[in-house]
Amino acid sequence: MDNGGHLLLTFRSGCADEFNRVRAVRAPGVLREVVGASYQEYSNLMEPLELSAAATDFELPADARARRWADGLLLEGASPLAYYKHPHFGRFPAIVSKSIGKGRLLTAGRCQMPRWAKRLPCGR
Repeated sequence: MDNGGHLLLTFRSGCADEFNRVRAVRAPGVLREVVGASYQEYSNLMEPLELSAAATDFELPADARARRWADGLLLEGASPLAYYKHPHFGRFPAIVSKSIGKGRLLTAGRCQMPRWAKRLPCGR
C-alpha cells in the first residue's frame, strides 16, 4: 500500500492465528493498528441492515445492506465511510478507510461484500 496499492479487508480478518485459534486480543488482532479500527462487539443478523454514507461525497447504492453479520467497529485512526441504520448498531461504522502511504486500506465490518463493493473509493 505504501506505493499506491489498495486492500479491502472483510469481517473477521485478523481475529485468528495461523492455526485458526481466536486471538486473545481485541480484534482484528495483529491488524488493529494498520486498520485504524477495532471491535469487541459483533452480531449475527436476522434481517439485513440498511447502510448510510458517512459523508456527502461518498455514495452507496440504494440497496446497500449488511447481511448475516455485523462488526461494531470502533474508530482508532480510520475514517468512517458508512454506518449501519439501526437503533443499536447505528453508532458503529460499517465501512472504514485509512490511507497508508500512497494507498488505502478499506475495512468492512459486515458479511457478503456485494457487487457494488468494487465501487468503493480506494482513492479516498
